Amino acid sequence: SMGSEQEFVIPLEVDKVSELGGKTSKIHYFADLPWHISVNRFYCGNNTFFLRVYIHCNEEGDEREWNCASQCTVRLLHSSGDENLAAARQTFAVHAQARTAFAIDMITWNEVIDQAKILLNAAFSDLSW
Repeated sequence: SMGSEQEFVIPLEVDKVSELGGKTSKIHYFADLPWHISVNRFYCGNNTFFLRVYIHCNEEGDEREWNCASQCTVRLLHSSGDENLAAARQTFAVHAQARTAFAIDMITWNEVIDQAKILLNAAFSDLSW
């Protein structure tokens, strides 16, 4: 069945950034599918780490055939919420066989290591299924 959702946002707050191993948001239901985001410190080689954000859709899975497409803008904010540290936008499609939609390297680890707390907002728009 076709449907559309104008926009939804999944927030994720990270305390003690310097100690981050990984963190996962709560699950949010859109288009009858469970979505969440997660973040970790990702090693990219050459002694470089990035703050990497993952978008997850329907990971537990079910037998239904399904697919959906969306554009996602991920914003990384200071804990005060008033300034973007970084932003990234990506269009993606997910379906029953590909449940982790994508990973985005937001910012180098050295650029966030001194933040006491950060806030990630993943805003999905143009969601269709």
